[in-house]
Amino acid sequence: MTSAFPVDQALAQAAAGWKTGDKAAARQLVHRVLRVAPDHPGALNLAGCAAFDDGLAGVALALFEKAAAGAPGDTAIQGNLARSQFVLGRIEAARRRADYLACLAPPAGAASREFEEKLLKVRSAWTSGATFLEADPARLRALLDAGLPAADEALLRSRPPKALVVPPIADAAASRAAGPAYARLRSSARLPAWRIRRVVLLGSAAQPAAFRGVALAGPGACVSPLGAVPADTLAADVLAGLPFVAVRPEAYAGGHDLGMHLPLLQSVLGEFDLLPLLVGEAAPHEVAQVLDRLWDGAQTLIVVSAPLPPPRGAEGGRQAPEAVPLQALRQVAAARGLRCELSGPDGEGVVFRPLDAMEFIATDDHGTRTSEPLEPEITLEQGLALVQLARAGLHEATGAPREPSPGTKSFQSAGAAYVTLTQDGRPRGCAGSLRAIRPLAEDVRANVAAAAQNDARFTAVTAAEAPGLVVTVSVLGEPRLLHFANESHALWQLEPGRDGVILECLHEGRLHAGLLPPKAWEQLPSPRAFLARLKVQAGLPFDFWSPEVRLRVCRVQTFSEAD
Repeated sequence: MTSAFPVDQALAQAAAGWKTGDKAAARQLVHRVLRVAPDHPGALNLAGCAAFDDGLAGVALALFEKAAAGAPGDTAIQGNLARSQFVLGRIEAARRRADYLACLAPPAGAASREFEEKLLKVRSAWTSGATFLEADPARLRALLDAGLPAADEALLRSRPPKALVVPPIADAAASRAAGPAYARLRSSARLPAWRIRRVVLLGSAAQPAAFRGVALAGPGACVSPLGAVPADTLAADVLAGLPFVAVRPEAYAGGHDLGMHLPLLQSVLGEFDLLPLLVGEAAPHEVAQVLDRLWDGAQTLIVVSAPLPPPRGAEGGRQAPEAVPLQALRQVAAARGLRCELSGPDGEGVVFRPLDAMEFIATDDHGTRTSEPLEPEITLEQGLALVQLARAGLHEATGAPREPSPGTKSFQSAGAAYVTLTQDGRPRGCAGSLRAIRPLAEDVRANVAAAAQNDARFTAVTAAEAPGLVVTVSVLGEPRLLHFANESHALWQLEPGRDGVILECLHEGRLHAGLLPPKAWEQLPSPRAFLARLKVQAGLPFDFWSPEVRLRVCRVQTFSEAD
């Protein structure tokens, strides 16, 4: 009678051999293990590494996916899976996985940093070689700064533009002509609350009939003498599913001026991610669909390179029709209730000279998303009373010595709260409501009891522990439903640091639900990692997605005994 094959021992030897370079022996051991245990995650992972090493990324991906299904918590397998996705061009899927791993286990964050570095090393197909630009970065920056006129203080607005239309740049003279438009942008950039992290740069191809629809340049950094600007892979993925949008790097080999705008944007905005879009043969309503998807988010600026319309009252006979990108921008801005303002000496239509720019300004006070969540209206005095109410409820639920409870008359309206218990800065329990279905006072008392007794991550809080815990109460404002076409579109609209996010999804006959308050952004700064953690909190895999996913964003007021 033969003894059983020592699977674990063989795998340990194979892993050691793979690390030391004895890959042939490692492969033999892996094959032997798979004959005995074909679904063993460790063996599948090593087999995937071997396939990846052989350049068979597709085979490796299938093996890593099977390994991950058997060991979903193995960060090494998940990292290998992300790398194979990245190589196969599934860049956003890879980055979502890598960002979540970086928060789950910091040593596993190597893949996330690796992807960012690789994307910066890849050069975009559209990077311009404008010969009239100064090649020395310091001199170019000085020239650009000198060429941007000071903005007239009387024209500075409290609300910066959401979208900017600037004239095309074909040579040095045109670059100087665009200076006033970028000077206005620089003035907005100095506003404390205005921080642009993403720019969508849209222009027309020199030969629009050369291709159909809207062309993406593909992944890769866009480069000017001032340095490399990361490609916005998330923005590109937002457009997935639009049939007239495709990756066409060859379209960028023809004439266009997008690259000429890059150093001006860099000198004004500093660091940002960029999505260049080139319009070929497309209808205005199609380009409007592209802009509509990319519009939401207070940290996104849309720049359209297009000939500006003549000033009001100008002579010269029949004018050429507006460029398709400008027509599309007008459609989207009008649908969202934005006003168009004309910059430069012709803003009032008095002096008939070419306009410097057109700006589309948001007219509301809540940003630019289709529907903004409402802030809760809780005063500091009321917030402290809610914390005291939660403290009394905690002692009552655990049998600790009684604490005085404030009156609840001010909290009889329906409200939703999230209660967190911490011990020496570490979580000890939390529970919250996703909807306002009962009086706020009742909701706080119910959730502090649930946080103390029903959080599955911890043992129940004892009477001896309760007095030493810190109680925090977060009150949710009225949430607003996010509308999105895919997961990347949802991620695109999240505002780190501001949004609390509620997830609900009916999956396999069960309603999954979860909530992460704005404070969670401190540990999960990436929207990809934030949404992944929220899915896990709701009892779903971190890489789960379904058309049934519903997301609502909310504003939160937080009050704590620690303050």
